[in-house]
Amino acid sequence: MKHFVSHFNDSVKENWASPAITNFGGVTYTYGQLAEQIAKYHILFAEGGIKKGDKIALYARNSAEWVIAYFATLTYDAVSVPFLPDFTPASVAELGAFSECKLLIADDIAYNSLESDEKYIKQLESTPGFAGVINVKDISICVATEKALAVAHDTLDEHFAKLYPNGLSADIVNYYPEERDMEAVVEISFTSGTTSATSKGVVLPARSLSVNLDFARREIPATRGGHIFAILPMAHMFGQTFDVLFPLAGGCHVYIMPGKPTPARLLEGLAKVKPFMFLTVPLVIEKIFKSKVFPVTRKNPAKLLLKIPGLRRIVLNKIKSSLLTAFGNNFSVGVIIGGAFGKIVTSIVNDIIMPPIGWIIGGVDFKDLKIVLKDAVPEKLDEAGNVVQAAAAEVTLNYGAFVQNIIDFLIIAFCVFLLVKGITALSRKKKAKEEEAPAPAAPEPTAEEKLLTEIRDLLKNK
Repeated sequence: MKHFVSHFNDSVKENWASPAITNFGGVTYTYGQLAEQIAKYHILFAEGGIKKGDKIALYARNSAEWVIAYFATLTYDAVSVPFLPDFTPASVAELGAFSECKLLIADDIAYNSLESDEKYIKQLESTPGFAGVINVKDISICVATEKALAVAHDTLDEHFAKLYPNGLSADIVNYYPEERDMEAVVEISFTSGTTSATSKGVVLPARSLSVNLDFARREIPATRGGHIFAILPMAHMFGQTFDVLFPLAGGCHVYIMPGKPTPARLLEGLAKVKPFMFLTVPLVIEKIFKSKVFPVTRKNPAKLLLKIPGLRRIVLNKIKSSLLTAFGNNFSVGVIIGGAFGKIVTSIVNDIIMPPIGWIIGGVDFKDLKIVLKDAVPEKLDEAGNVVQAAAAEVTLNYGAFVQNIIDFLIIAFCVFLLVKGITALSRKKKAKEEEAPAPAAPEPTAEEKLLTEIRDLLKNK
């Protein structure tokens, strides 16, 4: 298994002039331009006092510049600490200090939220050696706690010209000059829902990112130059792996949706980008169906035609075809994650599936099935009312609740499987019809073309 940085290194060199990342509706960076921005970050890190192994926090919305800062951190052999953009400034300040981050890279909105109260920046600066805050959009300095960072920024162009007098080229780039330790920490991931430094932080070694990338490269039919449309938070490990690491390690072109993915903006993006893979959450799909599909089926003439047995299938196929076209009609892989089915599935399991099973096994509530490893100990008091033995709860293996959770998971997995299978089947049918369609007949030659042909034939005969 190759180190994920090695894959990225090869991809940059092999796809130097190809587009790598695009802010949808905005700027595009080629792999070469991506490497140039990474080189500038590396100069800023080195001259600003950031060492290999130091933690660098990233607090910004999805953007091409987020991707650049992320890869700049990892290829520098520093530790990335990405924060979701909906984290509060209080949480970011606390978690940044807790993680001992030496630098924070933020966008305008994130920095303004931190700047709203001076205590947040001061809390970050409480980390020994904290260098400051960099604006992710243009690598400018927002806060220079350490003077070296300000000096490094002021002389950045000079250093770049000195290091690369003839410009940066693919043969110069080398992010993997020697083998890296697979067990070295490369990221600290704080998941959604984190509210303090004591919860949900996951320390990830290079092995974890490399295994995820290896799985994606093995199982997903990616093609060099193929398009990805990224809407999931890149600070989340799932979106980070499949919308950032995987495509850019394989020469793909990632289009990044800025802001919230409303149905109208999302469908516009999918139609233009035509991604071969699209990751989303059930809520987004639900919004698309409510805004684009349901209004059509609930109005005449579609509403009337759907009631006629012979025409119902024709109308549904037309709706399906239109939906596939709206999604770009180029899917190889579609992934839906999240818990929007949770309440329905939980109700099915708790209220429909489990009661009959409980009745069959003797009227027992399935949630109460357990194996007691140690009985509860009641509190004991002496005659004076002093506690001589503290109460202790029983220790149990709650296999009933575990079985219910397994059934929850299987139902959700089955629903998602059917949805993805249906979309894939429809896409294949449409492509097969397009391939079977006869090639268009050659156009009839014009009068001028006929005359020239006759002149050519006469000249040949002479």
